[in-house]
Amino acid sequence: MTKRAWWLVVLNLLIPGSAQVLAGNRRGGRFGLGATLVLWVVVVVVVLLYFLNRTVLLTVFTNSIVLWIVVAALIFYAVLWIVLTFDTHLTLTQFAVDRPSWARNWSMSTRLPSNRSRTHALSASAIFWASSRPTNGTLSSPPER
Repeated sequence: MTKRAWWLVVLNLLIPGSAQVLAGNRRGGRFGLGATLVLWVVVVVVVLLYFLNRTVLLTVFTNSIVLWIVVAALIFYAVLWIVLTFDTHLTLTQFAVDRPSWARNWSMSTRLPSNRSRTHALSASAIFWASSRPTNGTLSSPPER
């Protein structure tokens, strides 16, 4: 990966959505940044309540409905963070996919212009490889004896 790709990965880990705003899906990045900002504001409010008025904080967070809302919000944010991380790794950093030696000469060119072309070439290579293997009608053939 390039130096820029590493910076995008680090930014995504620290501030989810920032890598997409800088170099990719700006709409998804703005949504991720908005969710991150809301989470940070909620954390700051909770910390302030802890130091200024603990009884209000304990009253609110011992309510079962509030706890369910907190759990749902944390699950939503975790899923959003995972989606943004995968988006950063798969589209923004553009990992080089190393094809097997038998598939290198099979594709039309050695340098493919985009991820979509690379994915289609790898899919076609995998289909070609799978169709050339003898099977006995099952998903995985038992070892020959």
